[in-house]
Amino acid sequence: KSLKQQVDAKVLDLGCGTGMSGEALAEIGAAGGCGYTGFDISQKSLDLANAKGMYDTIIKGNLERALPVESNSFSAVISVGVLSYVRSFELLFPEICRVMKPKGLFVFTHRTELWRDDVGGCFSQAEKLTLSQGWECVSIGEPEPYMPLNPDVNESSKTIRILAYRKN
Repeated sequence: KSLKQQVDAKVLDLGCGTGMSGEALAEIGAAGGCGYTGFDISQKSLDLANAKGMYDTIIKGNLERALPVESNSFSAVISVGVLSYVRSFELLFPEICRVMKPKGLFVFTHRTELWRDDVGGCFSQAEKLTLSQGWECVSIGEPEPYMPLNPDVNESSKTIRILAYRKN
């Protein structure tokens, strides 16, 4: 909700898919017209997201390559349900830090076991940026159900954490 209060808030939604996060932000008045950018690898998903009118800009790209956006240009970066597919956090996390404005906020979800087991270097790269003072950890939420309604017990038993880091 604090994004809604920032007149110049620009938000980058990494792995926006069909725009579900955009819809959630629109419900609180923080999407559409505030510089909300959707980023995804799938053109089909971007087309569906764009049709919903939640994004001012859409970008097709890969999270395991340099982000094709200017440095210090976003007040916030979000990523919901996407990072479990990333295997190169050594590139992604510094790139997210690069594109955020000073004091910008990165809020994301990540599967608990992938974070705990440092798959792809997710935890160690976040710590590396913390130690180098690129960003600070604001919150690491408790594990919560990832897909509790999934009929496959292997899927419904997985948990996620909501994490937040602020750029220094």
